[in-house]
This record gives sequence, C-alpha cells and structure tokens, in this order.
Amino acid sequence: MLLPSLLSLFVLPFSSPMVAQTAAAPSSSATSAITVPSYPDNTGGLEHLGKDIESALRKGEPEKALALAKSIVLDDPAAWYHTTFGNYSGAEEIAAYQAERAQMPQGLLNFVKKTMQAGNSSVAARRFETANCSDNDGEDTFGLLQARKTSTPFYDLRFSNGTRYFRLWPIVYESGAFRLVGKPKPWNYFQTHGGVTKYADVPNNDENAGSRVLLGGNVAAARLLNRVQPDYPDTARGERLEGKVHLHALIGKDGSVEELLVETGYCSLAQASLMAVKKWRYSPTIINGQAAEVTTTIDVIFQLRK
Repeated sequence: MLLPSLLSLFVLPFSSPMVAQTAAAPSSSATSAITVPSYPDNTGGLEHLGKDIESALRKGEPEKALALAKSIVLDDPAAWYHTTFGNYSGAEEIAAYQAERAQMPQGLLNFVKKTMQAGNSSVAARRFETANCSDNDGEDTFGLLQARKTSTPFYDLRFSNGTRYFRLWPIVYESGAFRLVGKPKPWNYFQTHGGVTKYADVPNNDENAGSRVLLGGNVAAARLLNRVQPDYPDTARGERLEGKVHLHALIGKDGSVEELLVETGYCSLAQASLMAVKKWRYSPTIINGQAAEVTTTIDVIFQLRK
C-alpha cells in the first residue's frame, strides 16, 4: 500500500492489530459510469464524502467507493503546490504525487477499511483557516498552515472510536472537489532573489563569494550570539504537554533571523518558538571574505520541571 509514503496520516494506537483487506479493483469502465456527487466547501461536505465512501464499502459497492476515492486525487498537483507554497517549491513532492497517483484511490479505500475494522463510530471534519490550531491537532498541522502563500483553507477528516482516531490530512477544496494533497514540505524552500539556492560546501573561489549556504543545526548553534528563551505556553502547561519544535531558518548576512518556518511541533509550542527564535542573533557567516546567507535547522525543546 503506497498511501502512507505520500500522505501524512495520524494514527493513534489500538489494543489489537488490524489488517486491511484489499478487494479486487473494479474495472475503469465500471467506475467511469458512476456519477460523483458535488460536495459543498465546508466541514459538512467533507464529512458527507467520508460517510459516502464508508457506506459504499459497507454495502459492497466497490465501483461507487472507487469512483469517490478517485475524485479526491489532485488533477494538477504542480499548479496547486506552486500556487499555495510559491513557484519555487514542491519539486520533490510533486514528483512523488505524480508517481503514486494511480495507486492513491485504492490506498485510500484500504485506509477507510482499516478504520472500519477498528470499529470507528463517527466521521468528523475540521477546517483550518489560520495557523491558530490546537495541540490536539497533532505536530504536523501548524507548519503547513504557516507556510501558505495564499489563504487556502486546509481540512482534515477523522474516523474515530471514542478518543482514538485515524486522521486523513491534509485535504483542500480544489476545482470544485475535496482533494488529498500529498505530503508538502514547504519548510525546505526559501525563495531567493536570484532564483537559485546554493547548498554548501561552497568551493573556495570568488564566483561563490556571498552565496547562500546550508549549515547543520549543531554548526549553526555554535555561532549563536543571543538566544531568547521561549515562554512555556500556559495552554501547554495546563495540558502537561512536552515536546520538540523543529524549525527551518534563513539567517541573514548580518546574523539576524530573516525567515523562520515550522516543520513539526504542537501548535502552542510552535507559536512560542517562533516568537522567541525570531529574536535570536548569530555571528555572520563569511565565505571567501564576504558575508553569506545561511539556511539551517533549529530544535526548541519544551520540558516541564519534574
């Protein structure tokens, strides 16, 4: 099943192992005759879609289930990625999406079957307009919302049984339908004025003086001059929540933090990390006698006192 390699699925553990049963795929001619309903761009519409897929599987209607699953694949992943995260981003993610798109519908059906075997009793959707998510939305929500260049809302779909759930994420409404968008990694990309990002080691010649370079997190940390400690959010303290926020930073030629993107981290901890790390200051990085921009990673650890 190729779906987990492409889609970021949040699965809480269950007490007993589950094995997804894969039925024979209906023929393309059979599925092409199925009319897929139009679902509205809101949480009710996404929940309706999820329940329709589940219902088709329960009733033994594989052609209908597959037709619904096929409707969730992006028609033009390149256009969506570039519009949402910038025209300099997404090359690897787009290639992965294109390579696996033929297997995605059946992978999605296998995923829903697994939730059914786990005894899920409800289907619920959430819509994210801004980066003001909550900590129970997991560690991979804040970063995608923060990195958008547009106001595109994101959704997730949760198949749950009590406090345990399977999460299908991220989903958007594109070209009149809900679409799974794969596994974006926008934190790996910082736009450059010249359109080219150079990743070091930089050769020792004048041509590469002043280039942007990539430094490992430990190397960059050794150049840190001023570190502002983040405040521990009251929300996280109340939840007894600990964790790590993993960030990608663009450090300017003067050593200031110019751009900062969250890769993973609970929402309240991510917000606190951004506020603090933006104030950090590094010693300038000199390449062949000239200051260079630096991209690096930063980990901020939140741990409650025992």
